[in-house]
Amino acid sequence: MSKTKKKASTAIAVPTGFSKVADVSQERAEEFQSTNMPWIGFQAKAGDTAMKVVKAIDGIETGHPFVSLPGDNFLPLKGAKLFVLPDLTLDYYIEYSKGSSSKKANAYFKDEPRALMDQIRETKDRSRYVTEAVEAVTVILLPDNDLGLDSVVAMTRFEGAKRRFATGLRTAVANTLKPEWAKLNGFHQAMIDGGVPAGYRVAGKIKIVPKTSRATGETYYTAYAETETPTGEDLDRLVAVNLDDALTAFNKRTGWVKKQF
Repeated sequence: MSKTKKKASTAIAVPTGFSKVADVSQERAEEFQSTNMPWIGFQAKAGDTAMKVVKAIDGIETGHPFVSLPGDNFLPLKGAKLFVLPDLTLDYYIEYSKGSSSKKANAYFKDEPRALMDQIRETKDRSRYVTEAVEAVTVILLPDNDLGLDSVVAMTRFEGAKRRFATGLRTAVANTLKPEWAKLNGFHQAMIDGGVPAGYRVAGKIKIVPKTSRATGETYYTAYAETETPTGEDLDRLVAVNLDDALTAFNKRTGWVKKQF
């Protein structure tokens, strides 16, 4: 987490010295006993965490995003700019069983478990379901806040209807690798020439859209990515971001998930 804001860039030139995305040694990942990383959540209707979030963030609505920080600190993500690094994402599937007020992960799958999904559908077993998930390291540039934080690096599992945010932003990032993207404007080319990592070439803001379940009639909330080009000031702030702990946490978390396949 960073508390230092850099001065805005006034020219089209972009800063250099971005933190590199590189593999972390297996030994270091094994030594890292707890990720203790910030994570992005979406406000629930009830529960212990939901109550803590309400106390910390006045007026937060159900389904809306926040970032959880160590020490039971929470900040809203309204106005925050998020960045996803494609090399630090993992897609997979999870089978859950659910009770009246809780759910339990039963199995993890690398590929879509079509046979299992067909079985659940054919037996009309509403106590089990399969959902898609994306594990992602997310760099967050925060607006002014009570904690005085400039940026946060979060480790988050986006699943179900929230997965659309991560995949949408990642698709926008992939588009920056196409030759035609550089030709759209001079700043795009300047970012490429300046060595800005692809994941920092597009910022995303979380847009929440309420929807109604056809099966239950209940309201659920889908997260989408509203994308925009980062400013020179954004890039200055991103230079100061350190990804070391995030790299370790990603290897540890995804290493555990892969062992469940």
